[in-house]
Amino acid sequence: MTTTQRVEIKSEIIRLPIPIVGQRVELRQDVDRFPDFVAATGSHGEVSFVSDGFITVRIDDKYWTDGMDTWRGEVHWYESTAIHANGFLVPALLDFHLDVILDKSVSDANYRAR
Repeated sequence: MTTTQRVEIKSEIIRLPIPIVGQRVELRQDVDRFPDFVAATGSHGEVSFVSDGFITVRIDDKYWTDGMDTWRGEVHWYESTAIHANGFLVPALLDFHLDVILDKSVSDANYRAR
């Protein structure tokens, strides 16, 4: 994905909801957590924690790659993981949405109820 494509996507992502704990996800691209591991495109998991500026997803065991055991199979998104090539800081929620596809079976009503 080029920087231009990311900018175009960002304008759309701002309207996306905060994920909820238990919501299923699929990684839309490799998520590099250098030097520990790379979570592969297409991996599935579940949102395990959400707070202001911090989101974690526990990747299903069958998708674990080398090094993920150190992180208990979790991928984290927070502001310090989101500095992109052009040097700007991306909020964790925006960076999360660039990397994952949320399960659409969770409706807005379910989101508000939790």
